[in-house]
Amino acid sequence: MGARSREALVSLAIPMLETILQGTGWRVTGRQHEQPGASSHVADLIVRLTSARVQTELVVEARSRPRLSDARTLAEMARAVGGDTGAAAVALFAPRITPAMARHLRELDIGYFDLSGACRLKAEGLFIERLPLDASPLAPSDYPEVESLLEDPADGLTARSIFGVRPLKRHRVLRAMLSHAERKWHQSELAELTGTSVGSHVHLVVKVLQREHYADFEGKGPNKRIFLTRPADLLED
Repeated sequence: MGARSREALVSLAIPMLETILQGTGWRVTGRQHEQPGASSHVADLIVRLTSARVQTELVVEARSRPRLSDARTLAEMARAVGGDTGAAAVALFAPRITPAMARHLRELDIGYFDLSGACRLKAEGLFIERLPLDASPLAPSDYPEVESLLEDPADGLTARSIFGVRPLKRHRVLRAMLSHAERKWHQSELAELTGTSVGSHVHLVVKVLQREHYADFEGKGPNKRIFLTRPADLLED
């Protein structure tokens, strides 16, 4: 995430939380941009949430294009920040939380919220879980940065579009990955095994799987390898 994009996303965290909390009896009563407690982890934002009877803190981490590995990092942060008192309340904030990412965060007991209003926020005395809305509740006229943050270089690419019309070669790529769910692939290996093209078939499949958090990668450049992260979820969805 570029510095400006990160700043823009962090600046929207409070307005988004205030929107989510409307009508719940909770409100945002404080915020700070600093290291939480004695932890070596530096948070993007620490938000103080208050109801009539309880006051608590939520540690917020912002990611414009979160990866599943970010969820594990947040789980480690929750334990480190909480210390002897137990895991702290930590939430991932992103332009969009995919269903696969949401499942992964729930399994790790990490909260989340995004620009569509989808959320699962859990802290002392607080629990809110909501599905995404069709459009962001933050009006672009008031928050013009919302539109740029929701832009996706893979827009227009969906599972339906890449597997839709006569998708036999793309199906081969997906079938190969599911048949060897534990394997880590160079895209050229997938193309060779399936008799397909890296650019026209493998790359498109990989891009959608990564965006929807069914796949991740390790390494860079010629050493970059793609692998499935949640093959069972992919089959169910």
